Amino acid sequence: MTAPAFEFDMQAAAARVPVVVDGFIATAGALIADALAPGAVAYMIAGHRSAEPGHDAALARLGLSPLLDLGMRLGEGTGAVLAEAVLEAGAIGTLLNHSERQLLLADLEAALGRTKAVGLKAVVCSNNRAVSCAAAALGPDFIAVEPPELSGTGIPVSQAQPEVVTATVDVIRKTNPKVTPLCGAGISTGKDVAAAIKLGTRGVLLASGVTKAADPEQVLREMAEHAAAAER
Repeated sequence: MTAPAFEFDMQAAAARVPVVVDGFIATAGALIADALAPGAVAYMIAGHRSAEPGHDAALARLGLSPLLDLGMRLGEGTGAVLAEAVLEAGAIGTLLNHSERQLLLADLEAALGRTKAVGLKAVVCSNNRAVSCAAAALGPDFIAVEPPELSGTGIPVSQAQPEVVTATVDVIRKTNPKVTPLCGAGISTGKDVAAAIKLGTRGVLLASGVTKAADPEQVLREMAEHAAAAER
C-alpha cells in the first residue's frame, strides 16, 4: 500500500493538487514522497491522528497537524461511518449495536461518546435483558430490544416474546430512567405497536415491516393511530 501512496502524493504535488493523507500507512507514504520530491508536503493535508505510536513522529517530521484526533488504531474504522458524516448527511440520530453490527461494550461507549459530542440521538439495539442493562448504564437516548431471530420474520416480538420486552423495560427503568425503551423485530401492524406500548415501551423500531409493505404510508398511519390509542 505504501508504494502507490507515495507515488500518488508525488503526482498530486506535481499537478499542484491538494491530497488528504489519512492515517498511519498513508503518512508513511507521504514521508517517502517528500523525501523523493522535496516540497511535496506543501500539498498534503493530514486527515486524522492514529493511536499508533509512530504516527505522531511521522506527522511531526512532515510538519503536519491533523484535522481529527479520534484515538483509532489501524483497522478500527473499517466498515464504519463517522458521526460527523451522519450529521452532515442530514440525519438527527443513528443506530448502534444492531444484530448485524454488534459492538464490544467499550466500543459502544466510545461510539456513544461521539454521537453525544456532535449532537446525534442514539438508538442502541439489544437482544436481551443483560445487554440492555449494560447499555442503559452508558446513557443512550433509546434502547430497542430486538431478538435477532425475529427480525424480518413478520412475527412481532411484542406478541411472540412479551417477557423479553417487559424484562428489558424493567431493567432500563431501574438502571437509567432517562433512557427511553423501545422494541423491534417483526413489528408490522398497528396491533403490534399497541401491544408493545402496553408492555411498557414508548415506541418501536421499524424496518422491513414498513419498507416492504404495499402501502408504507398507510402502514405508518395505522401504527400511529394504534400507538395513540394505546397511550390513552
